[in-house]
Amino acid sequence: MKIIGNWPFWIIVAISLIVIFVVGNILVFSTLKWDMVENNYYDKELKYQLHIDMVKRFSGLKDSLRIIKSGKLLTFSFPKDFLGKSVSGKINFYKPSGAELDFSIPIDLNDSLNQFFNFDRQLGLWIVKLDWKAGDSTYYFEQEIRF
Repeated sequence: MKIIGNWPFWIIVAISLIVIFVVGNILVFSTLKWDMVENNYYDKELKYQLHIDMVKRFSGLKDSLRIIKSGKLLTFSFPKDFLGKSVSGKINFYKPSGAELDFSIPIDLNDSLNQFFNFDRQLGLWIVKLDWKAGDSTYYFEQEIRF
């Protein structure tokens, strides 16, 4: 009796290979790190219209906000539209490759509407998200930066 020509043998081999493949995938995918982009994304989805309004208000300004990178120094240069207004808010640094690296700093502008920040974090792609209030209006701006 030959094993090579024995069809029940090949059925057992095929089923065994499928089981090994499935178990292997379960083991590999269970060890991967799955970070969500946002933790409370359902709540944020409901507030998305407010976000759209903030972006529209920002795009209606005469000047644009500029983020200038010089080595590891970031300069946030706000539009002249905000001269004489009290500006408050946050600058969020979002790292797509790891949620544990995300951080934020408060907006603290000098008299010429600039804020300086010495970036001493992990290199790579960062998304800088600014969310601020000036007077009675709120604004939003974001930009990708590579270090």
